[in-house]
Amino acid sequence: MKKYCYSITFIFLVLLSSFSVEAQDAKAQRYRADRLFEIKNSAAASEIYEALIDGGERDVDLLYKAGASLVESREIQKQLKALPYLEFAYQNKDEKLPREIDLYLGIAYHKSAQLNKALEHFNAYKKQLGAS
Repeated sequence: MKKYCYSITFIFLVLLSSFSVEAQDAKAQRYRADRLFEIKNSAAASEIYEALIDGGERDVDLLYKAGASLVESREIQKQLKALPYLEFAYQNKDEKLPREIDLYLGIAYHKSAQLNKALEHFNAYKKQLGAS
């Protein structure tokens, strides 16, 4: 019976430590993606951001950066994938979100042929630039 309890405890500890490693790995990946985003390496950053989103992370800053990175891509399919991320970030924005969200949304709407919405966001971004 004692051996059985030790086995169950060991298995539980192994599972618990693997969850901890995954959380640390996600944190490290996020840090790496943020650094790539800062140096404008959007292709590499977007891959990491998409993996994090697929893993279940959904905060506003992550979705903004994922969308902005995808908009900067050379592939039209990736550019089109940016729109839902940017829309979510815009709808749930807070004061930490950069004003460039309007610029990236304008580009994303333009790429998806929603020209009226694109103009709205381009004008909002232009107004923000004039105010600063």
